[in-house]
Amino acid sequence: MTLDQLHTELKRRDIELQMEGSKLIAADPHQRLSPSLDAFIRKHRDELVSELKAVSATFRRFQEIIDNTLVATDLESIVEDIDRAYQCGDLVQEEAENLARAITFRSRQIPGCIEDMSLKDFATSGLVRKVQSKVLGETVQFAANDCDLADVDPTMIVYTATELAHLYGVTPDKLRSIHRVKKEINGEVIG
Repeated sequence: MTLDQLHTELKRRDIELQMEGSKLIAADPHQRLSPSLDAFIRKHRDELVSELKAVSATFRRFQEIIDNTLVATDLESIVEDIDRAYQCGDLVQEEAENLARAITFRSRQIPGCIEDMSLKDFATSGLVRKVQSKVLGETVQFAANDCDLADVDPTMIVYTATELAHLYGVTPDKLRSIHRVKKEINGEVIG
């Protein structure tokens, strides 16, 4: 196994190598570190420590953003930000290349865009998206049930994932009626 293969396997198992002072720690929330991986990490400890120490704060920030991205279309702006950081000297070439690989890997794990996401996945995604509704004739927001309320525009009507599930299959006329009531009384669709 090479170090690149190790990193790929650790990422697949959701294990992150971190430095805690001078200690190398394998953060393993799901208890997926096998004895053979542990032995390989111990054998190559010095090389891994060198890699981790060399990583810039900018690299770590981008890596965290990539890891937390939920739809691939959101990765497009990150590519541009990484390129700018590289051009400004905030990232070295190797870091930029590693981030590019991380983006490619992540884009294969997540839906291409929010429209490809199941409603069940959207419900727990934390996402908020503005949607131009042709039926309603205005822009509304779709929000995950667990979204951060700071991401919601208070001047717009919001439909949570739970509400969207209740509205599935409703006729356009009925949807317009429900929307009018929701706007007037700031209500919630419960069934």
